[in-house]
Amino acid sequence: MFKFRILMSITTSCNNNCKHCYMHEDSIYENERKNALPIRDLVKILDQIEDFEKKYNVKMSDFNITGGDPLLRKDWEEFFQELQKKSDNIRVLANPESLTEKNLKKLKDFNVKEIQLSLDGLEKDHDLTRRKGSFKNTLNALNLINDFGFASSVRFTLYPSNKDSFIPLIKFLAKDTKLEKFSFAVGCAIGNARKNLTSFTPDELYEILSKYLDTKDELQKQNCKLRFNHDAHLLKLILFERGKYLPIPNPDFLLGCSTGFTPPQIGPDGGAYACKLLPINIGKLPQQSFEEVFLGNIYLKKLRRAKYYAACGNCHFYTVCRGCPSKVFANTKDPFAENPFCFIDKIKRKVNLKKIERKEPDLNTNFQQEWDFISSKYNLFDKTKYIFKEKTFQKAYLNIYNSKKNIDFFLLDPNKYLSENKLIVTDEELSWLIFSFNDSEKVHNLFRRDLFANQIKNYQIEQLIKKGSEVFNAEI
Repeated sequence: MFKFRILMSITTSCNNNCKHCYMHEDSIYENERKNALPIRDLVKILDQIEDFEKKYNVKMSDFNITGGDPLLRKDWEEFFQELQKKSDNIRVLANPESLTEKNLKKLKDFNVKEIQLSLDGLEKDHDLTRRKGSFKNTLNALNLINDFGFASSVRFTLYPSNKDSFIPLIKFLAKDTKLEKFSFAVGCAIGNARKNLTSFTPDELYEILSKYLDTKDELQKQNCKLRFNHDAHLLKLILFERGKYLPIPNPDFLLGCSTGFTPPQIGPDGGAYACKLLPINIGKLPQQSFEEVFLGNIYLKKLRRAKYYAACGNCHFYTVCRGCPSKVFANTKDPFAENPFCFIDKIKRKVNLKKIERKEPDLNTNFQQEWDFISSKYNLFDKTKYIFKEKTFQKAYLNIYNSKKNIDFFLLDPNKYLSENKLIVTDEELSWLIFSFNDSEKVHNLFRRDLFANQIKNYQIEQLIKKGSEVFNAEI
C-alpha cells in the first residue's frame, strides 16, 4: 500500500503580502476569500478522502495544511482536532508570526510532525518580498520549532529578482542554523508574481541551477547535514550532462512532476485543482465526491497522458521530468504547450537510449480503470520485485556498486558498460539499475542503493522484497 499526501488550504487570511504569492490569482482569490468552507464541510471532505482510502486500498493520511496562514483561521484548532483523527502525519506551512509558543504547543498536541517556513533570500531580499522584520522572525521561529521537537524545513521560491541571494542563503542555512531540510522551486508567474516579477530565460535557468548543484556538492563534501530537495526537474538535464543521471527507459516510472497523478489540491472554498499553481478549477468539494473529481475529471485525465503534451510527451526525460504544466500555463495559457524554460537543446550530451513505448488508456475510462492507471505508477516495486531474485540483476547490481568509477562509467553509457563487463540484463532490469544508481538529489536514493547492495551480498533477498515497498516509498 502506497501513500499519497493531500494539500489543503483552509484560509486566505495572511499577515504577509508576498510579491510572488500564487494565492492572489484574480480568477480564484475573491471566491476563496469570501466563501471559505465551514468546519463541517471540511470534515465532509476528510470523510470523502477516508472513503476513497477504503475503497481503493490506499493511504491518504499525510496532509500538508496551508493557507494563507492556517493558524490565522479563527477556528483552526477545531479543524486540527478533527484532522488528527484521520491523519498520523500532518505538516503545516505557516508564517513565523503565528508560531508562538502557545500555538506550537497546540500543534504538538494535534500530532503535527513538521513545520515548513519560507525564506526568499537573505535579510534584505526576504524582507523586501514579504515584510520588514520577517527574516529575523523566521530564524527565531526555526529555533522554536526545533525546541519543540518538530521537523523543520525551509522553502525558497526562485525568481530572477532574488537569484543573487539563492546560493548565499543555502550556505547560511547549512552552516549557521540547525535546519533539517531545504527545498526550492522555480517561481511561477501567477497571482502577485504575474504583476511583480519576471521569469527566467532557459540560459539564465541553466546557469543558476548549475550553481546550485555545485554548491550542494561542495557542502556535502564538507559533511553538511542539511537535506536538499527541489521541484526543479530540469536539474536532471544538467546531472545528465555531467554524467550523473540517465532518463529511465520505462514508462511506468513516475519520478518527475506528478501533477494529475497526485490527488487534487483543495482550496479554502472547496475548489479542486490539479496544482494550486495551475489556476484551472477541476471540481468542487464536498458537493462532488473526492472520487468523482480525482478519477473522473477529463482535464486531470489529459494531464496524466503523455500524448497530450506538445513536446514533453515525446521526450526521453518525460518520465523523470514532465516539465511543469503550471509554469507552462502561466506563460503560454496552455499547460500542454512546449515548455519555454526547457534547455534540453542546449546541453552537450545527447541521449543514447531506445525510444520508450507507452501504452496509455483512452479518456473514456471508468473510475476503477483510471485508478488502475494511476496506481500502476506507484506500486512499481510490487509489480517488479521479482527482478531482485534474478541472478543476472544481482550480478550486474553488485558489479556496478563495486566502485564510484563503475557507477560513473555505467551512467555515462550503460549499454557499453554492460557489454564490456559481459553482463546481460532485461529491459526491466536495466531500468531498475538506472533508477538505483542515478544521482536523484534525494538522500533516500543513496539509502536504497546501500540497502539493496547489502541485502544482495548477504543473500537476504526475501528480506529485501519484504521491506522493498516501504523502502521504495520512504521519505528519508
